[in-house]
Amino acid sequence: MTATVEELTDAVAHLNLSELERLSTSVLARLHDRGKAGRHFQESVLLLAIQETLDESLLARYETLVARRRAEALTDAEHVELLALAVTVEAADARRLELLAQLAALRGTTLKSVIADLGLSPKIV
Repeated sequence: MTATVEELTDAVAHLNLSELERLSTSVLARLHDRGKAGRHFQESVLLLAIQETLDESLLARYETLVARRRAEALTDAEHVELLALAVTVEAADARRLELLAQLAALRGTTLKSVIADLGLSPKIV
């Protein structure tokens, strides 16, 4: 059975961020394999994925817990929560770095150059 574009679009609307990123990467790879994805399109897809962020409430909670850790005021439960959130935040950061490296390769330049071009700076937590 072949799905219509509308059916696929409806299905995509229900994907979580991680699944959507995996799908977009897969679609881009298939377009590339078929020789259909131009550099501009590839850059656009990568830039969109690079700009995506984690949920604001998750990031706010993470930052709150980091501040409490620095103040040495974390409870045991908060420490466990912080460790779990750190895994999520670090995975998102690693994925973003991977996408930045793909963009650098596409542009034929260095990762450092792409980071500078986009005005990004490392977070120190």
